[in-house]
Amino acid sequence: MLGILLGSLFITLSAYQFYQTVHAFKGLKEGNDKDPSPFALATLWSSTVIAVALSFAGMGVLLFLR
Repeated sequence: MLGILLGSLFITLSAYQFYQTVHAFKGLKEGNDKDPSPFALATLWSSTVIAVALSFAGMGVLLFLR
């Protein structure tokens, strides 16, 4: 029961993180930010890596802590 709950939580957090990353990328691409940080692309890349790691963690928890 706890494994299903934690796995679902990790996958939900992963989906939200990926959604926010796409939203930030679209805002950056459209030029909504007048003076973007030079680290913006590194931030988006790190956010994508975190989203993927959370999804793998969620799938791992669902598979192994059933």
